[in-house]
Amino acid sequence: MAGHIPHWLPQGFGLQGGWTDGRSTWATWTDRGCREVTVSSDREGPSGGPSGPRVGPWIVVDDVANQCANEVLGSATCLDYLAPAPSGSVGVNAMGLERPEGDRIVQSIQL
Repeated sequence: MAGHIPHWLPQGFGLQGGWTDGRSTWATWTDRGCREVTVSSDREGPSGGPSGPRVGPWIVVDDVANQCANEVLGSATCLDYLAPAPSGSVGVNAMGLERPEGDRIVQSIQL
């Protein structure tokens, strides 16, 4: 993941697992309430120049209520962030978290 990991997560989150497909690498952290944070590192930079509010170098691509869901969590807020990185790009998807928590998570990731 080229060091692109969160140095802050809400209390109770633990690493579920990490994967790679040769082009991208990602890891997911979850808590007992089935909220999720997935960080992905891609060898390619952001495509199409996404727009949205900024949190430092991060672009908030999605901040939508009731758009992410799983059987335990139910329908929840979906947050997506994207940032350029020397290794390509880094993305964060957070399910069940609100913007202040999502913003704090992405600000803890070294680009």
